[in-house]
Amino acid sequence: MKTNVSNTNGQAAILLTSNMTKGWVNVTGFTKIGLTLNLTDTVLVKVVGWGTISGMVTDKNKNGIPNATVKLWTVKEGNGTLENQKLVKSPENPQQTVSRADIAAIGTYTYYRVPSGIYNLTAEKTDNAGNVHIWFAIVNLTVGTATNNVALPDYVVPQAQPATPTPAPVVSSTPAPATPTPAPATATPIPATPTPTPTPGFETVFALAGLLGVAYLIMRKEN
Repeated sequence: MKTNVSNTNGQAAILLTSNMTKGWVNVTGFTKIGLTLNLTDTVLVKVVGWGTISGMVTDKNKNGIPNATVKLWTVKEGNGTLENQKLVKSPENPQQTVSRADIAAIGTYTYYRVPSGIYNLTAEKTDNAGNVHIWFAIVNLTVGTATNNVALPDYVVPQAQPATPTPAPVVSSTPAPATPTPAPATATPIPATPTPTPTPGFETVFALAGLLGVAYLIMRKEN
């Protein structure tokens, strides 16, 4: 037996979903007014089983798709097909598929504590060009675990391009011959320029002529 106390608005909630238990239960409300007046009422409630829905979203090459958006929908039958009604109320809905291999397999998803029933699971992924790829899977959950994989038929997970290795410089074990250092060039001595011998000029000739003239006059006087 489970009990709970209503809030100021007269509302109370009791979690009736049980893993392997299905059936009908009575829910009774009781209150006391004053010293003598007791009010009570009972309603019949159906308890459903619950389970886990999990699986993987893959591309057309069966590679797990990281960060795909997964949504779980309640459905109703209409025109001979199942139509989406609304998202299942769950903090895990919608969710993104696993993108780190150290957490779980890339592309996986999981919903916990889902009431048994029929659901529609949709998965979608936007490619680098902005195109949205979407596909679905119908889930029939009774109790326990339901595994449903969704493959996007026209999507391919981009593969990382391997890095081009940079070649290491080749180090030769043979030492390179040393480049000889040229000896400094010997300067060729410049021959000394001879000092020119002075040539008698006009003044010297004129002086000699004057001396000869004086000598001639002396010789005439003596004769």
